[in-house]
Amino acid sequence: MFINKKIYHMQMKVLCILAICFILSACISRLSRPEILGQVIDEFDQPIALVQVGEAQTDMQGNFRLKERRYSAFLLKEIMYMEAPPIWVQERLNKQGYQQCYLKYFNSHGGGQRKGAQWDVGKIILQSNLNTAKQDEIHDCTVKTQEK
Repeated sequence: MFINKKIYHMQMKVLCILAICFILSACISRLSRPEILGQVIDEFDQPIALVQVGEAQTDMQGNFRLKERRYSAFLLKEIMYMEAPPIWVQERLNKQGYQQCYLKYFNSHGGGQRKGAQWDVGKIILQSNLNTAKQDEIHDCTVKTQEK
């Protein structure tokens, strides 16, 4: 049987391109950390500037913003789990003269959230080292909820 080599090579190229397109389209975006917004204050309700929050720092009004993080996962692998993956976020707050603490967030199916996911923490209270005894362990941050 006679096969034209040019047509055969063209068919193989098209097949390879289609396979690559299929593989790339089989990737889906998953959330590993939502955008986190908040304000760091002291026990007297005053903003604290230049607090290290994860990879960001607070501004002069104590406000911070951590960018959303995402990763790509293969659709076939995700279909086998039949649910969105969990999210576990732990960001350290640190400033000299204050007790460091961790801001923690867990969502058992949060990885399936769409782009633009946001967690508005509100106000986080950092305790001064002068007002508390020196402690080796790092406690969870105290979050002040807004009264309605």
